[in-house]
Amino acid sequence: MPKTSFRKNSDSPIGFFFYMPDPALKQWDKEDKGLKKSGIAKKDRPIKPERDSAYPTKTEIALGLLKEFKVAHSLIKIKGVLADALYGEKAFMDEAAKESGGSQVISQLRKNQNIEYRGRIRSVESYFNSINKGIDQIIRVRGGKEIKVTVSSARLKVSSHSKKLFVIALKYDGENDYRYLVATDLTWRTQDIIQAYTLRWLIEVFFEDWKLYEGWGREAKQLDEEGSSRGLILTLKIMETELSEVVIFSP
Repeated sequence: MPKTSFRKNSDSPIGFFFYMPDPALKQWDKEDKGLKKSGIAKKDRPIKPERDSAYPTKTEIALGLLKEFKVAHSLIKIKGVLADALYGEKAFMDEAAKESGGSQVISQLRKNQNIEYRGRIRSVESYFNSINKGIDQIIRVRGGKEIKVTVSSARLKVSSHSKKLFVIALKYDGENDYRYLVATDLTWRTQDIIQAYTLRWLIEVFFEDWKLYEGWGREAKQLDEEGSSRGLILTLKIMETELSEVVIFSP
């Protein structure tokens, strides 16, 4: 399993950990879906195996990276943690806020997730489309270009989190449907949360570049742990070649 790597005093301190699904769980899931499709009752299908600790979940990996970042860069104060919808669950957001020293944690909710408003439980989509409709605003994307968006927000109790969170309905100009941001720190302004979340796109650009140049994409000739090391080996070989061509003259 590829290990985490953090570099101190670097212009770009980044940690890597390559997610690998548990082979036993992956095989069980494939067989279970086939049996279910064939009409086999759940009680007659094989029981889901326990996850092997050698194959942590993506949430566990993300929290581990955050913890290691704190150790490697203890002088850096974390102001916010940004994560996509996969990490919008209570376990991740609560732990990320704790590990980052109480910083703002921003993620997304699914449109069918429930919130509580005036004693009634309804979906976040229903609430923002019927009760708290959005208004047009101008926001600054990644500290640069200004764009028009439709926004609405409220501090609402999110059922799956069992507590009140800052929930924002956001729709970019030309889009038909809202996306729903969720944040842990209720003291931030709506606009600050939205503008902070636009910074998350930078990691997508990074992923795209490295998948292309390092062969981490789905179409790479060599996948998994072995394939991920090829770019590093090539880099080291180039460095060795360059060093061997250096001639030192001494008086």
